[in-house]
Amino acid sequence: MLKKLLVSITAIFMISGGLLALPTASHAATCTDGNSIRSGIECAPADSKQNKFSVANGIQNVVNTLLFVVGIASVIVIIVSGLRFVLAGGNAQTVSSARDGILYAVIGIVVSLLAYAIVNFVLNQFS
Repeated sequence: MLKKLLVSITAIFMISGGLLALPTASHAATCTDGNSIRSGIECAPADSKQNKFSVANGIQNVVNTLLFVVGIASVIVIIVSGLRFVLAGGNAQTVSSARDGILYAVIGIVVSLLAYAIVNFVLNQFS
């Protein structure tokens, strides 16, 4: 059962990672004339030449991705622990283990949110 759960979690992360990499069409609604090169130049964002990679943006992207992963993992742990809690059947050890799983998942969410806030605060102070 644990092996199936790990395979499912891995598949979810791979699918969600692929969806995050999909391009977005931000100017498609306003720039419909695709018959000339000039229309592409006119429809390009004004700040596209200044949109360069910076260390702060890279760190912020990594932190946002990790926060997303921690959030999904915590929700999965809460659901699995909740099911274990409900299906414990009065077994004190299983109930205790399920409560600990829920508690650790909530603590993980709180710690990751605090880490996100601290990283954003530090990055805003340097930029």
